[in-house]
Amino acid sequence: MENNSVYLEKYMEIFHLLTLFERNISMKLPQTLSLISKCWLNAEQRVCKLISTKYHAHNEVTITHLLYGEVKEEFDKINENGTFARVFSKDLFAQFKDRKLADEVSRLSKGIIARISYHEPQMEIISGADFGLAVVRPFFEKIREDRLKYTMQRQGLLCQAKRQQFNGKLGQLTLHQMEVIPKHIAYFALLLYLYRYSDRERKNLLPFAWWHESTCDIDDIIDFLNNFDAEETVSSVDLIHSLGEGNIGTDDQDIINSIICPEELPYILVEITWRDGFPPKPPSGPRSGLSFETKNFENNLNTQKLVHRIIHHRRVQHVKTKTK
Repeated sequence: MENNSVYLEKYMEIFHLLTLFERNISMKLPQTLSLISKCWLNAEQRVCKLISTKYHAHNEVTITHLLYGEVKEEFDKINENGTFARVFSKDLFAQFKDRKLADEVSRLSKGIIARISYHEPQMEIISGADFGLAVVRPFFEKIREDRLKYTMQRQGLLCQAKRQQFNGKLGQLTLHQMEVIPKHIAYFALLLYLYRYSDRERKNLLPFAWWHESTCDIDDIIDFLNNFDAEETVSSVDLIHSLGEGNIGTDDQDIINSIICPEELPYILVEITWRDGFPPKPPSGPRSGLSFETKNFENNLNTQKLVHRIIHHRRVQHVKTKTK
């Protein structure tokens, strides 16, 4: 009987998480992610100008540092003038139109900010990438007619930056990269620093381009680098938006913690969160919302992995259905 109760409890936990997934898969923040993408694009344009006027002797690391600083400045502006909170509120009201939730949506929109952080020790040794990129955002579910509960979700991507050379070619993969990248190819992307045609001094940096294909193999990456075609790339706006919606990258928390965003390795973290980490308290009772990683399954790694496999399968099926 004791074993049965344990199995029942675990089943109910898994069922609850799958229910959350089914509800949250359609939880979109289109205006919020568009604003984040716009900030990123504005930052890119300023980085390109800085390269053309000040930082001629630059490399991939220099560009990444400059990008972080410029994105941070953009986020600081929209946080300070309240633009980000207003846009987030519009998305939340569009998702939950019940008038009884109006006060709750207003509460959860207060203090919401966009934040970027950059951690930079040596990563390429382990993963074959230059840095990890992750978007953190809240998902919401209705738990009462006038109350919402939130969970925080991270979506991560491994990024390898390649700078266009004097001859117009892209840099090639090292032997080490060719060995380790195949292990992470489902959540791997190339970030391309390209220049205007015939710019031998490489001062005229173009808007950043990305290449991502979750079903490719290492030969496809090598072929792309050898036969670069700009039509196969996407802009930062498209990539950030897709990552924020969970259409690319991985939501496997083990992979994100150990490969993409470990504390001792470099990564860029873009967060949609509250200024102090939590929303304002509801009218009565404790603050609502903890992600299942920190609440129900803190010491239950096997259950987390089982849930992730089931959720990943459903996500794949959902994406296939949308593309038909």
